[in-house]
Amino acid sequence: MEPLTNREVRNVTDGYADNLRLYQQLYSYATHGNTNLFHNTIEKKLQDGLFMYMPPVLSNLSQITTCVGKRLKLLSKRNPQNNTFVPIAVSSGHAELAAEILQQHKPFLLEKNFEGGTALYIAAKSEDIDTTTNTLLREARGTTNVENNGDEK
Repeated sequence: MEPLTNREVRNVTDGYADNLRLYQQLYSYATHGNTNLFHNTIEKKLQDGLFMYMPPVLSNLSQITTCVGKRLKLLSKRNPQNNTFVPIAVSSGHAELAAEILQQHKPFLLEKNFEGGTALYIAAKSEDIDTTTNTLLREARGTTNVENNGDEK
């Protein structure tokens, strides 16, 4: 097997560098609560990557499914502690951003990091426990295992 040329090495590693840069941007926006930049960056990435050769209007179920899948793939990225953007936003005090991410995929609330903690567990440890936890629970209604069983007053 022949070694890769410089051009081939660049082609292989460029995608990784772009993905790493994108994740670092999203991570920064999540930790600083930059909701608009967070969402706009994802939308731009989806448009650049998905729709280069597609019409601007999604015309069939296949295109819609592809768009949703790509969005979930971006939102599912994990940091070295195995946290998605939901617990990252929560631990930085940005429950509203976490709630907006949960609107895209409610099961993120129950996903565990390496320590076994979920976003809800992290919220319960936060300084503003009532606001943070209530924001997440409000968004989580309908998520398996976190439903309100008529206990609300």
